[in-house]
Amino acid sequence: MPISPQHTTWTRVVLGWKCDVGGYNTVRDKWGGDTCPLRTAHKPTGGTHELEVTKAGAAARTGDEHHRRRSRDTGEMTKALVAPAGSQGYNLRLLCRSLLGTYHLANESILESGFTKCCLILLWMLATLAYWLGAIVGSKTLQAQHRNSNRCFEDPVDNTLEMQHDGNGKGAFEAAIIIPALVRNLTEQTQLHKSVESILSQCTPKQLVVVVDDGSPFTVRLNLNLSNFALLRRSRNGGPAAARNTGAQYALGRGAQIICFLDSDASAHEQWLREHLTMQSSKPGIYGGWTTSSSLGLVSKLHDYVGTLRGPLLPDGSLLYAPTCNLSVSSACWVLFDESFKSAAFEDVEFCVRQRKQGWKTRLVATALVYHKYETSLFALCKQFYRYGKAEPRMIGKHPEYPDWLAIASTNYKQEVMVTTKKDT
Repeated sequence: MPISPQHTTWTRVVLGWKCDVGGYNTVRDKWGGDTCPLRTAHKPTGGTHELEVTKAGAAARTGDEHHRRRSRDTGEMTKALVAPAGSQGYNLRLLCRSLLGTYHLANESILESGFTKCCLILLWMLATLAYWLGAIVGSKTLQAQHRNSNRCFEDPVDNTLEMQHDGNGKGAFEAAIIIPALVRNLTEQTQLHKSVESILSQCTPKQLVVVVDDGSPFTVRLNLNLSNFALLRRSRNGGPAAARNTGAQYALGRGAQIICFLDSDASAHEQWLREHLTMQSSKPGIYGGWTTSSSLGLVSKLHDYVGTLRGPLLPDGSLLYAPTCNLSVSSACWVLFDESFKSAAFEDVEFCVRQRKQGWKTRLVATALVYHKYETSLFALCKQFYRYGKAEPRMIGKHPEYPDWLAIASTNYKQEVMVTTKKDT
């Protein structure tokens, strides 16, 4: 996260992501549901793979042309960002058309009325603008790094790990819950306490809780004298991907067969852990739960409409990715998160997409519920989506097929939808 970049659902949901590949247009009406007939064909360049989705229903919605136009414009904009060849004026025209498409999408999808709806539409468009600004800066930064690839951009000072609390230091655990934390003030310290309490209340002595302090400037204090609790502190901040790797490697060393991830600004439902473990016991793999806002403010409502921390659903019933604020991974398919993603943006998307290419699809556990606390100021909203946009060019550089998968995905699914647990081979 999101982008629980999660959070990363924004590319398609907000911007109406679209890429034209090999002359085939991939268009899916996200808001049509079962009432919108659709036939989609997707053929990657130089490949023979064909994915076709057919849905029967009533007559096509009048807003379809807005979706197609927005998808076409934003696809061209993205390609211009990742491999810039067009002028700034050309990109600006595409951005303006993308904002217009965002307005039409928001107007159709927000189920509010009056002043509230107007405010949500405005917030949606501002976040879209922040996302694109981040993508422009991110693409420039990535190009600069490629031009100077012979230089070392890493801090030469080694990171050290301190175990401030290690439980009983021995014994094997069947599962572990990893909570990375960067605590900068007393409010974040209080939220971390709530997150830890929400998971400890449902753990057995055989289920380990690991908090990883990722070089917080504010001293993390968790005075818990429990045999199934560990507090690890990194000497410097390395980002959420590095913190999760630290916690997961520690848990695997303690014998954990299932690794669950929760964010420090989220609280788990009382049945959250049981739901994840039930699915993992049935078929080991990668599972993402259902994340919703813990408050009712305008910004929180916007996140729920957009599906910021809700993985998009593909036509085959699997998730393209799941935000790490609500994720479980079996040790059978564990790999490290990519630590080149330094901020909380796209590191979870890259993990799931990389595993998908190895045959491990991410599945939905709709009954594993997490309540996420979003920052509710306008500045925080724009900053969040600026961060998402800034990380996207790196994601596309690593996985060029990602935009095409995202174009056929949807967040318009119900919580009660359940999926199969079979690992595809």
